[in-house]
Amino acid sequence: MTGDLIATGELADQPKIHIWNSRNLDNYVVLKGLHKRGVHLLAFSNNDEYLVTCGLNRPSPVIIYEWKHSLVLVSVSVRVIFSSFIDNECNTRHIPFARLQLR
Repeated sequence: MTGDLIATGELADQPKIHIWNSRNLDNYVVLKGLHKRGVHLLAFSNNDEYLVTCGLNRPSPVIIYEWKHSLVLVSVSVRVIFSSFIDNECNTRHIPFARLQLR
């Protein structure tokens, strides 16, 4: 599956996140209910096991999902986050996601 996954977020009051296959357009899962206003930044971990999302609220909600089971592992609202793959209004400081040990 690595390399074939796409995650897209909506701009809406109750936005959904769709995770789908880029080759055959199969929709694997729809995540919903946590973000408000919209989801503008999404990134998979190196092994595609986790998905990190950043919402449009202020402060920015950042959620880490174990997306295959629709499980929220971390949900925080922050003014600055530290990540190598989110580089927009969430303000990157370039600490790789791979260093985050999820148990």
